[in-house]
Amino acid sequence: MPEQTQKHETSVKETLTSIMISFIVALVFRGFVIEGFQIPTGSMGPTLLGAHVDIHSDLSGYNWPLEPWRHYPGTSTPTPGQENINPTDPITGIELPASNYKKRSGDRVFVFKYLEPIFTPHRWDVTVFKVPTATAENYIKRMIGTPNEQLAIVDGDIFTRPAQDKPAGWSQSGWHIERKPERIQRAVWQTVFDSTFAPANSMSYRSPWKSDSSAWQGLDAGPTYTYDATAPTTLTWLNRAQRLDDYLPFNEIPNGSGQDWNRIRGLEVYPVSDVSLSFGFEPDTDTSTVSTILSTRSHEFRATIVRDGSKVTAIIDSRAVTEADSKWHQIDTAQVKGNILAAGRVTDIEFWHADQAIWLFADSKLIAGGPEKGAYNWDIAERVKYTMGEDLALALDQDTQGRIRLTSPSLYPVPTLYVNFAGSPFKLHRVRVQRDLFYRPATFRATKWPGDPAAMSGFPALATHPASPLILGPDEFFMCGDNSARSLDGRLWGAAHPTILDRYHTGPGRVHRDLLIGKAFVVYFPAIRRRFGIPVLDFGNMRWIW
Repeated sequence: MPEQTQKHETSVKETLTSIMISFIVALVFRGFVIEGFQIPTGSMGPTLLGAHVDIHSDLSGYNWPLEPWRHYPGTSTPTPGQENINPTDPITGIELPASNYKKRSGDRVFVFKYLEPIFTPHRWDVTVFKVPTATAENYIKRMIGTPNEQLAIVDGDIFTRPAQDKPAGWSQSGWHIERKPERIQRAVWQTVFDSTFAPANSMSYRSPWKSDSSAWQGLDAGPTYTYDATAPTTLTWLNRAQRLDDYLPFNEIPNGSGQDWNRIRGLEVYPVSDVSLSFGFEPDTDTSTVSTILSTRSHEFRATIVRDGSKVTAIIDSRAVTEADSKWHQIDTAQVKGNILAAGRVTDIEFWHADQAIWLFADSKLIAGGPEKGAYNWDIAERVKYTMGEDLALALDQDTQGRIRLTSPSLYPVPTLYVNFAGSPFKLHRVRVQRDLFYRPATFRATKWPGDPAAMSGFPALATHPASPLILGPDEFFMCGDNSARSLDGRLWGAAHPTILDRYHTGPGRVHRDLLIGKAFVVYFPAIRRRFGIPVLDFGNMRWIW
């Protein structure tokens, strides 16, 4: 009997010890390894979602998130939420009937904490950090600037050069573009159109593609397009309701029937030249040619796949369209093995133009181009000249209304997208057009951003103009939101909180290394749906974060 009593006492002691150790390990793990956070706002949408409503289109079957409206005192804008919303279907461009929607909370993410030198920050990380304009508030943004570099935001892309004591002008040498790795680029493409959701029987829907032949069938009638001839033919992107610009359906302000399209959207939009086109190509014979051409920035960029019997060739080339006798200049070429473009087989083709590089994929494999072989390396002055059609000095100046020309969307040309086919009848499946992240130029607005005096109103935002240079010190980082049109980020923060400034001596917009928490790597608890008032976890939206 005494032995049994002693055994029971030991068992309780060991249990309490185990609980204590587990509790300590959990605290250490949370403090130094992984921690959970909830997304409060839409500044990273739609990569990560804060409070939003889910919209479903019965016309196309498409689902997308919409940021709840904000209520501003003294206006008639509805309160945040869900009543009488009639948004525009982003796939068809058709306004939906008014309906009521339930507001959902934001995604919950796990963050892998930075622990140097074991796990260090890198460019393009989705990062949680303490915002320098406050002392205890957590923000989540994408890291686009790293220590010891000067950074410039030009035409939506990121250019850097090694940091110097004095800021370098945009016309100086040494600038180079920062390209996103393939995995991150795939994660940040934003859908503009997807034929998978094109309505099969709708009197009001019109395809954003225009054909040049009566041999085409299905453009306005469903997800698959058919061409029943062998003569060369072209599909041309029309930029109708689905346009190649930085509009996000997430940002739409509904109930704007009859108003200007930009006012319906609630904000200005910038044309975006970094786009992708993908489709499944199913030819009837083993002799066919597929060629995608993007016309933008005073150039045409072309990616071609040719199959002649068993021989398959991939070619990437470009030419300047402003010259009278412009010739195509080859960027890359490759002989491709396998059954790409084989008769009766669907080959998945992807054309990317992103960060001054052309990528060509077939069946998810890069067959030509890419960040090295497909790159063209313009400096900032060349990028501005080819994009806006004017010298850098003029683009940086003000227009007659006092607005910096670089911030005027009307001066950015709308790109044109073509697809040429030849050699065989064929079908197209899953035709999708997407656009890249576009980091906007911007100006400070009085009383809008914390820490910004009224005297800065109209002044260029950080890194968007040589007059607002950004040089990062050895322990400083720069953050921007994926939803650039609605993100309060490093471009516009202004001065740091006095306590942060006194401790770290960092300039406006910079985040000191000690303020970094970690990299968000998974959405472990997506925004909750409610059915009959009962919370339901949306398992389908659990996902890795890139």
